[in-house]
Amino acid sequence: MKNCPSLAKLALYKGEKQLSVGQKRWIAGHVKKCLVCMKRLTRVEAGFKQLFREILKGTVIDNLQKSQPKPGDN
Repeated sequence: MKNCPSLAKLALYKGEKQLSVGQKRWIAGHVKKCLVCMKRLTRVEAGFKQLFREILKGTVIDNLQKSQPKPGDN
């Protein structure tokens, strides 16, 4: 965890509800690569457990992309 980017550490303290969509997407990418963060964050609180279960399934990034309107979809 020492070498992990500060945004992943920030997630530990702020809680999932206070993170923006972009931050969640970035953290999802980081956590997929970092087993230390994955273990630490899944232990922290129930809200994170749900988020990181979705990350493991690969659904959170898909859902975040769907929630953002794409240019030209109007």
